Amino acid sequence: MSFSALPPEIYGSICHELNELGSNLAPLCTISRNFSREAQRILYHSVDLRGREMCAVMSWAYTITEHTHLAERVHALVLQLPAIKSLDISDNAKIVKALRKWINLEELRGAHGWMISGLPFRLQKFENLAPWEGGVEDDFWKTQTEIRVLSLPYLPNLPSFENQLPNVIALGTPTLNVLPARPLQRVETAFLANGKFSPLAQYSQTLTTLSVRGASAYGPASIPDTLTSIAASVPALLHLSIIDLQKWPVYSGYGTRPPTPILRKGFRKLQTFVLHVRNVLCFMSPDLGSPNSHSDNYDMASAPNLERLGVDILKACPTLLRAAIGSEVARGQEMRCVLTRANGGGAIQAEAVTALEFEALDMFWNP
Repeated sequence: MSFSALPPEIYGSICHELNELGSNLAPLCTISRNFSREAQRILYHSVDLRGREMCAVMSWAYTITEHTHLAERVHALVLQLPAIKSLDISDNAKIVKALRKWINLEELRGAHGWMISGLPFRLQKFENLAPWEGGVEDDFWKTQTEIRVLSLPYLPNLPSFENQLPNVIALGTPTLNVLPARPLQRVETAFLANGKFSPLAQYSQTLTTLSVRGASAYGPASIPDTLTSIAASVPALLHLSIIDLQKWPVYSGYGTRPPTPILRKGFRKLQTFVLHVRNVLCFMSPDLGSPNSHSDNYDMASAPNLERLGVDILKACPTLLRAAIGSEVARGQEMRCVLTRANGGGAIQAEAVTALEFEALDMFWNP
């Protein structure tokens, strides 16, 4: 039987299996039209252009503009664009032209606000990273009523949820001062200046996921204090992520209490815990005179210590299935470790991972 005689679902199954195994699907596009169609369906489904040079972004925009069938396969797009004043006027027009081709887009992150009004897609997930580069117009909110995951990390004034965004269940916001009176399931926010997460208590019965990421405005945030405040407000969380994004040069790093006791006592249902520190040199026991004080110390510049901290966290929290621990040893030099165990308290397995794999563990976008 020739390739051309195979049912279409066979091509799809082959491509799906190869993709699950981490294989490169691009060569399949040269075998036959059927293989090319099914491989492209996977290759172009989610496009992440973060960290790419503008020439690569513009090359992608040109490809999509010239090949509409590829644009129709894109369902998720993540951009990282420079400030408007750094963008060439002709590049602006080309990017907007390409965006108009993505008629099936469901997730958009990183586009400037002025680019997205009047576009044909209907989003379910949206992130606007730089509102000062052109705020999102009211017309956009009026047409995008199907958004369920909304992240506005630098925009303190939120749109109307009752009139414009009735379906939002996940919200990313830099402040907890003004929150919608609706049963949110997932929240992403920054390290708060006052360290108080008490406004989240209104979601204690519905909130499953909390992601705290960013940089504290007044020096390194206290990990133990942050955890304690969160536990007092939403102790029934399933997924918790705390990621420090800034290394403070004025601080050489400090030692602080390990998170293990707070996690064990404060979170009765936690399944996933992600912790990435940049300003903590060591987690250490507050009781240096106890027999176990040395074993409760964790040097965050040591890969074995990172793994040991993750193992101890999983052992202390019986509901936890996965923990991810990361640290910035020196500026630009990071270590990350992911630890998992099977349901029912199986053996714990540890693995060093890349930055992309580590970020994928944050459950705010993809629970």
